[in-house]
Amino acid sequence: MQITKLPDAPEPLDYKRQAAERRQEYPNMDEDSLYLWIEEPIAHYLWKKCGWKEVLNSQGINWNGFQKIVHLMGLKWWARGQRDWNKITNTVEIDKLTQVVRRNCKLM
Repeated sequence: MQITKLPDAPEPLDYKRQAAERRQEYPNMDEDSLYLWIEEPIAHYLWKKCGWKEVLNSQGINWNGFQKIVHLMGLKWWARGQRDWNKITNTVEIDKLTQVVRRNCKLM
């Protein structure tokens, strides 16, 4: 099943800045990565504020499944300026990640 178009998600520059500040504060650790993975600000932002929940729930993807998809999006590289926000959040890319997660684990 292919994902229908996801609502637009403007780039959350505040979260990117917070990740950069944490990396600067702890340069010997992947603190930016830990922030993005443990606190999950981007997952919450996309799920709740951008309205991805409704679309993905209708496709059979719940919060736990979405968390797995988000972890595959390469957010650390986005936070470090090495991946483009629009590329990692476009519907085609999310659909590909959803297919990977669906093959490897249950989403519901």
